[in-house]
Amino acid sequence: MKTRRFLKVIIPVLAILVLFLTCKTSDLRTETIKNEGINADNQQKAKIIVGEALMKMNAKKWLEHETYEVIGSDYWYPLLFMNFSPWPAKNGAKIRHTFATNTFDSKIQWLDGKLMGEVMGIQSWQLYRKEIKGDYSKIKKDSKISFILPTIHYFNELLIRLSNAQIVVYAGEEKIGDDVFDLIFCTWDSPKPNKHDQYLMYINQKNKRLERVSYTIRDNYMWTPKSFYGTAVYSDFKEVDDITIPFKMEVFPFGQTKKMKVHTYTIESIIFDPIFIEALYPFEGVKKLGDSK
Repeated sequence: MKTRRFLKVIIPVLAILVLFLTCKTSDLRTETIKNEGINADNQQKAKIIVGEALMKMNAKKWLEHETYEVIGSDYWYPLLFMNFSPWPAKNGAKIRHTFATNTFDSKIQWLDGKLMGEVMGIQSWQLYRKEIKGDYSKIKKDSKISFILPTIHYFNELLIRLSNAQIVVYAGEEKIGDDVFDLIFCTWDSPKPNKHDQYLMYINQKNKRLERVSYTIRDNYMWTPKSFYGTAVYSDFKEVDDITIPFKMEVFPFGQTKKMKVHTYTIESIIFDPIFIEALYPFEGVKKLGDSK
């Protein structure tokens, strides 16, 4: 019995390691894209499908709000007894994360654990920190925090962000369980692998919701092989201010979504415009970059 349990754990791990060691650059183009390329028909079809999703989820209403605040947590699962969490606080600690909509600027405050009450944030890609009794101070680049703060931000608003990508094309359909999904491929410059990330959105044909996305990671906070990509699955959808928002995001390595999780981001509550946007810009004279990198 113990041997069987061990095999159930170790076989998926070994399979993932084999994929990790593959040198081929990850490429999320489907056979439809590879065979048909980019043309007016698949661009128009993508525009219609994404437009329906934006309307059904009322996603553009995010843009009516300058800021929003999430209370939640982000738990990273250990792999081979190693902790890959990018957070400096306790893994899965409760957080208050406040965002400037459609930018990469945000700040986070820990609500429990050893850093309870402390704040870290990012303003125009400049990291900063505020201790409980201290003032805001700029800090040197931390690759982990510089990665995770804007990544969470981007995936919260993913449908809006990717609807404005340079390349947005219909990439076929895929059945998963009882659901059929329209696949929408998004990237920049060229559909072929390049320095920009590729995204493959899964939009449920029945309810028109964005329910999962596969994505490359060309620029990670830790070394990953060129072959690596991830898949995020959205669930626990709720309406807040008439906007349909997933309160859970589970992230998996590659395209598998059953055997092994990387991390789970969970929202307990979300409110819009809890603060004036100026509170997210503690340093004067720093040029605002919006959603530019």
